[in-house]
Amino acid sequence: RVLRANQFHAEFEATATSGLETISLLSFDAILAGYPLPDMPMQAFLDAVRKEDSPCRTAGLVLLATPETLEETRRFVGRGANRVLTVDDFLGRLPNILLRLLEVPPRVALRRKLQLAVAVCRDLEQS
Repeated sequence: RVLRANQFHAEFEATATSGLETISLLSFDAILAGYPLPDMPMQAFLDAVRKEDSPCRTAGLVLLATPETLEETRRFVGRGANRVLTVDDFLGRLPNILLRLLEVPPRVALRRKLQLAVAVCRDLEQS
């Protein structure tokens, strides 16, 4: 309801296994997963989402944790998850967090020294 109220299209899956089936077929910009998962270890889920041929490899991934599992859940940030959010903060912060994850990153200027070799060839034959 929170996602739809903020004009996000959302799909819900009850298990990690069914979630992986869905994201193997469709590309999502963001994934929200509760911790702990009911049917598989979190790192196995994250590895499956981030594998090279996954349509959701670059999706933003937010984990929902209870206050009791918050510290344990934070260890997955940088190991497949982008952010951790407590269930208590879910309603107020999720839309903003998703919008920040979906922003286009700022462009970075790059300067490189190049050495070019130019050869000029003239056709010396005259007609």
